[in-house]
Amino acid sequence: MPFLSRRSVDPLTPTSPFRPRNKGYPQKPSDLQQTPRNRARSEASLLRRVSTLFTARRRIPSKTSSFSKPKASSPGIEYKCSRHWSMLPRVSSDTTPQSSLEIRRPSGLGRRASILESDDSLADSEGGGEQEARMLPTGFASLPNLLSGAFHSPGVVTYPPLKRSRMHSTALPDSILRVVVDFISRNDLTVVALVSRGFCTAVRHALYHSLDVQTFAESSLRRLYDVLAHREELAALVVSFYCHSWPSWDLSSNPSDDVRQALQNMYNLKSLTIASFASILSYTPSLTFSLTHLTILDKKITQSQLVVMRSWLATQPSLESLSFPHLVECTSADPAFIDEWALVADPSQANDDGPFSTILPGLKSLRASTEIVLTLCTAMHNPIKHLTLDVHGTLYKGLRPSVVLRSLGGVRDMHIIFAPEVDKRTVEKFLGVTGSMLTGEDKTEAMKSLEVEVSWTDDDAAETLYGIVTSIISRFRGLETLKLTSPFRSIQAPVLVSRPVSQPLLCPPSPPSPPRMASEHAATLRDSWVQKEFVACGTEKNYARTWTKQCPSLSDIQFDFSCSTTDVDVELCGVWYRRKMPMSLS
Repeated sequence: MPFLSRRSVDPLTPTSPFRPRNKGYPQKPSDLQQTPRNRARSEASLLRRVSTLFTARRRIPSKTSSFSKPKASSPGIEYKCSRHWSMLPRVSSDTTPQSSLEIRRPSGLGRRASILESDDSLADSEGGGEQEARMLPTGFASLPNLLSGAFHSPGVVTYPPLKRSRMHSTALPDSILRVVVDFISRNDLTVVALVSRGFCTAVRHALYHSLDVQTFAESSLRRLYDVLAHREELAALVVSFYCHSWPSWDLSSNPSDDVRQALQNMYNLKSLTIASFASILSYTPSLTFSLTHLTILDKKITQSQLVVMRSWLATQPSLESLSFPHLVECTSADPAFIDEWALVADPSQANDDGPFSTILPGLKSLRASTEIVLTLCTAMHNPIKHLTLDVHGTLYKGLRPSVVLRSLGGVRDMHIIFAPEVDKRTVEKFLGVTGSMLTGEDKTEAMKSLEVEVSWTDDDAAETLYGIVTSIISRFRGLETLKLTSPFRSIQAPVLVSRPVSQPLLCPPSPPSPPRMASEHAATLRDSWVQKEFVACGTEKNYARTWTKQCPSLSDIQFDFSCSTTDVDVELCGVWYRRKMPMSLS
């Protein structure tokens, strides 16, 4: 076989099992060491060892350490390789030539930080880092490939830094912010306004939406009028404005120019309560707001001002509620003036094309005196659903109930308030005409609810009112609810007092006391155990049964007493009577 015929260049060691036993080879170890080749090799090795004693020691990186990964505690050095390096074929470690004895740079340390920063900025500007990172083959950072390529290369593969997206806060709608602000106290609104622009807008809307001058000090009120007069964008936020009196620093009877200019800037105003009509509305015909609720606190008005007011109200078609709670009858009223409006109120002479045919088309609620009702309702063609009528005149002073009530067809709920100076005969006459004219016989809706309030201070005021209602209740056909209000309960009405359980049952009842004043009668029961079971009994219950027989549609009756000063009076207030209506079989 050919491999058996080969001869080795180096002689076999003495311990080799294949050592031939020929005579030409030396048989002793000393003979092998004295050969020329071995002698030269040992001398060179000795010189090399001696020379290293006088030179600085340099650590040659081992083969295993060059391929090890950097420690986790080392600073941020990352392996980077160009696209050209990654595409080169891997060189096998078997074909690598024997390393020389020169000290070379340790491999695997990467590049300097300054070069890395310049390469990162270059790669980010070119925008090709992501595409190159996708094309890198497996093993691109191996040590042979890193050492075989050029060290400075323009095409360095970099990973783009991770950009964290900022979580932008979602802006809440203004409607939600306004609901949140409504639950915050008014004293803390100025602090909440500093949170954001949205909260500032919501707080400003809450502060200016409804203004009541009674809640401001004099110094603050002066600044408020100044702001509303000179800043139109803030005055436009006002929706409800309550001005019960003029500023005290204005000595004149008319308000200042700032107040008028403030009202001029409130073009979004919907609800207005004003101290006087003549001081503002009659001198400011160019007001731009369209009201839905108007309350005028005048106590006296002339006929000329009444005509001006009616002309101004014609410019408010959206008005739904109009109230004159403090107005009394005009002192200059005469029968000729009432007769003039009586002709206009006659349905046979009414003209649909008149100048006031469209006055207050949306008015649903009205509180006024008889003269205001006569002036306004005769010029309207739509019925008023809720009417509160203040009666200050009497039959002896020219009051004519039929003229006042002729234009009130279609009233559903009516509240009649008689002043203390109105006598009992006028009350009976007025209620009788009301029942005759507001029962729906003229193809209008019948009245469903009636409330009568008197302010008599007599001891038998309640009993007198009950007698008047008994005489006229049969005229109210279709009436369902009746409420009677008087200052005191009738002294003739027996009061049934429920005694506490702890009281002995054998205790004899106290004798009935003689009739006395209503206030004294209530004071005697102050310390008594009064329960609500006693209501709907006594005199009120007897009258309620009589009225329901005369008016079959009447099913709900309430007795109210306005002057309740003691605990017993509170228990007496609100005596209800509800008749059980038969259920309709369907």
